[in-house]
Amino acid sequence: MDLVVAGRPVFVSEIASDSEQQQQQLEGQTVRLTGTLQWYDPRTERALLTDGTCGCLVDTRLLGVGRYAEGQTYQVIGCLTKGDGQQE
Repeated sequence: MDLVVAGRPVFVSEIASDSEQQQQQLEGQTVRLTGTLQWYDPRTERALLTDGTCGCLVDTRLLGVGRYAEGQTYQVIGCLTKGDGQQE
């Protein structure tokens, strides 16, 4: 499997704890993000994935999942963008 197409595997803590330079390199890249679901808002279709004390807001509009279970570990594939001081 080609990791460029499938996305680089990363945990939420890697995105949050990396240097500013590393964050700039990751911005716009396709990644496979793994984290634990803390909450999901069906109105905005956003979810918060965490890894330890770090969190990442995820836009779930294109995922096609009807139900999410808080406390479960999820892996999502998508493009990293920076918005409002948080990684999405």
